[in-house]
Formats: sequence, C-alpha cells, structure tokens
Amino acid sequence: MTEPARAQNPIVAWLQATIVGAAVLGLAALLTPPILVPFAGHGVDFAHQAAEPWSLIGQFPQRILWPALAHLCGLGGDRSPVFSQISSGILLAVVFWFCRRHGAAAVDALLVTLAVGLTGAVQLYQVMTCHSDTWNWILMLLLVHHVARRLVFWPLVLLCALSHEMIFFFAPWLVYLRWRQSRCLWAEVAALFVVVGVYQVWRTVVKSVGAVQGYDVAYYLHNHWLPWGTLGLWLLLGMMLVIEFGPILAVVVWGWREDHFGWGRFGPCLYAGCVLSLMAFAYDVQRFASYAFLPLVLASIPFLQWPRGRRVYITLLVLGVGSYLAFHWAPGQAGGWVFDRVSGMMLFHGVPFVHVKFFTEVLPRVWLSALGFAVAVAAIVVAGIRLQCYLAAGAGSVPRTTQNASP
Repeated sequence: MTEPARAQNPIVAWLQATIVGAAVLGLAALLTPPILVPFAGHGVDFAHQAAEPWSLIGQFPQRILWPALAHLCGLGGDRSPVFSQISSGILLAVVFWFCRRHGAAAVDALLVTLAVGLTGAVQLYQVMTCHSDTWNWILMLLLVHHVARRLVFWPLVLLCALSHEMIFFFAPWLVYLRWRQSRCLWAEVAALFVVVGVYQVWRTVVKSVGAVQGYDVAYYLHNHWLPWGTLGLWLLLGMMLVIEFGPILAVVVWGWREDHFGWGRFGPCLYAGCVLSLMAFAYDVQRFASYAFLPLVLASIPFLQWPRGRRVYITLLVLGVGSYLAFHWAPGQAGGWVFDRVSGMMLFHGVPFVHVKFFTEVLPRVWLSALGFAVAVAAIVVAGIRLQCYLAAGAGSVPRTTQNASP
C-alpha cells in the first residue's frame, strides 16, 4: 500500500472529503434510488432501537453504535433511513480522505470514491436501509489507516464490535495486521483478548438490565450452515461479487498479484478466509460481498499511479455500472434478479444443514447460472493478471509519482 502522504490542513482535507462524499452519494442515488423505509428484518429492528437506544430494546441491544448515532442525530424510528444515507455519505468521505492521506491525487481519490459509491458497499444499502454494516466499513478503513498505532487500532476494533460483533470473525486478520507492525505476536493476541473481554463486560451489563440479546455464541453454534450449506453460500458469494462489483474487481486481483495491499501476499488471503468463515453461520451473502470494498480501495491507490491506470480504471468502472444496471433493472432488489432466482432455490431447498439435497436438487437447477458466473470470475482474474503487462508497457515499468508525473 502507498505510504501516507504529507498531512494536509485537516479542516481543508475533511471539507473536501465531505463535499466529494455528498456529491458521489448523489450519483449513487441516480444509480439506485434510496428506499426511505426501514428494510424488513434487521433494518426494522435497528430503526426501532434508534428511537430509544438507551432503553436497550430490540433483538440485539448490544449493537448500540448505529442506534445511538442515529438517535443523537435526531433520526430514530421512521426517520432512520435518512441516517442510512448520511452513513453512506460519511463512508464515501472517509474513502476520499483515506486515499488522499495515502498519496493519491485528488482526481484519483475521486475515482476510488466513485468506485465505492457505485458498487455494493453503498449501492446495496440504498435498498437494505438501517443496517449497521456501513459503520463497520468506516471503522475498518480507519483501523487500517491507524494500523501502526496499537492504542488507536484496538479501540477502533472495540467500537466496531459495538456496531456489529462480526468483526471478531476477522480476529486472525486483525492480529496479523498488528503483528506486521510490532513483530510481537503475544502482545497483539493479548490486546485482542482485552478487546473481547471489554466487549463481554458490555454484554454482561446489557444482560443485567434484563435486555434480551439475540445472536450470541450459542445461537450461531446451533444455527450453522456446515458443511454443504456453506459451500452453497460460497457459490452465491462469488456470484454476488460479480453482480455488485463487476469488472473493477480486476484491480483487486492486480493488487494481490503485485503485493500492493501492504499486507504481504498472505494478508489478503487471510482477509478473504475471514469473510468466507462468516458463511459457516450466516447467509447474508449480499452484505458479506461488500467486504470487497476494502481491498478495492487499497489496490486502487497504487493502480491509479500508473500512467495508463486512470484510463483503464474509468473503463472498468463504466463497464461495472453497465453490468450493475443489467442485474438490477427491477427497483428494490437487494442482489438483483439473478441472485433472487438462484438464492431463492438454494436457501429454501434444504438449508440450514444442507446435505445431499444441495447436489441432487439445487445444483442441477442453477448449474447454468453458476457456470456463467464462474466464467465471469475467471475473466476477471485473467484481466487482473494481464493488467500489469499493459500498465508497464505504457510507463516503461515506472509508475507515476510526484517525481514521475504523467505527461
């Protein structure tokens, strides 16, 4: 990953980021008009909690961050979908700020922000309103930025857990990131245990006031999808990555191959493994696909420093918008029409605890769709591998920097 650039005036930097975030959010709304009612299920629960967050009501009162922030903004209850939009705007502003802090030119930071705004991490939540995931994305980007500072990194992890405890599925990746900085594994493991311990104290406090906490460890262990259901969900995840991000994922493949994440070659694989582990216990693959936004941001910054990088990036982004529209022509579909058809069969034909039915009843009915998306994934991987040759041919193997500016 590109090293942090010289710090700008923080007021000017955040003002620029806010303007860009608001503008890109407006463009995102043109692609998918926001639905200003709480999304059925968890969205309704979060909106309900946001009306009275300190009462610790609802299915998951331990997830206090989103309801509390919405309430403090005066946007609880029926007005909570407005806070969803504000949260997406904040995410886009943080993306722009992050890119600028890590050496991207303003135009490149804008392109990366557009890539995030016009793909799954923002587009999905135009429909799936009132979810806390957006704050997980914001905090994960911030903890990557502060990875060298233990006393900032681990509190951000705790704050992320107060948004949604699924951050703990990323514990191996979190420890790995810090270990690469400190080279002291036990210190980072100890810090992780401190965070988990503080979080457990919070859950004990919530329980002590009589609040009912859903989705604890016992729930997930009882309601798992292992083994075949998880394999089916991985298939759906690959489909969702193509649907929600499209050709721009070739930049992620390029970033991994060229070791541009700042995590080494192993780090991105560990991150991907943590995402896959979520599907042992949950089936919301639309949401889990959005985790691709983080490697996309990190790979995009060095990619755009190559003289041909911008032209390729814009091309991939335009193609991605076109493919997104093709899969989401019906308003209000969280995942698109192909995903609705395939997931409907997979999620209601033998899961949870799928066994032989996955192969005898489900896969034969979706094999053509699965094959098509497998070909798309393969094309994206090949494109990502070939991109380095194309970029190097146009730059004499030297990327554009402040000293080697584009002509």
